[in-house]
Amino acid sequence: MTDLYFIDSFFRLFDDANKVVKKHGEIWGNYGLKSEEQLRRGMETGGVVVFYKDETPSGILRSIRIHTGHDLGMIPTTYDKLTGNGDWTTHDPDGDTIVLVDFCRFLGVDWRDASRYIINHAKGHLFPLAPYALTYSPDIARVISIHEKNGARFSGQKPKKAREGYVSPIATEGDTPEDAALMIYRW
Repeated sequence: MTDLYFIDSFFRLFDDANKVVKKHGEIWGNYGLKSEEQLRRGMETGGVVVFYKDETPSGILRSIRIHTGHDLGMIPTTYDKLTGNGDWTTHDPDGDTIVLVDFCRFLGVDWRDASRYIINHAKGHLFPLAPYALTYSPDIARVISIHEKNGARFSGQKPKKAREGYVSPIATEGDTPEDAALMIYRW
């Protein structure tokens, strides 16, 4: 069992907001958080939560709710279209699909524990909000494997250059982190 816990209120993490933005930006580059305002807006939608360990920000999950009508063709083909250029302006509180946009752990937290905890949080708190749930994961074998171990399956959809120019620190030969692998949890 992990000793991670989550905070879903910007005001509860206010003192750590700058740290969270900086760490997320280091991991996700151009697709990371750019400001505390972006973090606050994402948290207000209910789709962004920050994970803590020992009172230290240790990771973040960003998700968004959109309307697809159960049609994978309605999933935006780029991160910018999906998220409104990272501002979460495309969030639809009545949307029928939860999309896990990205999650990451910061140093000092076991990757396997953090992944299990974050996905279980999504299954228990986000997925019940809409009939459909999937990921917008970078096409990285390690990331895909984590989702498969937690019950997701590949949709057959892989938007090319969904995060154009993205380079992942965990990518290995054969991975294409610029592309998104849509992994389905519930469809």
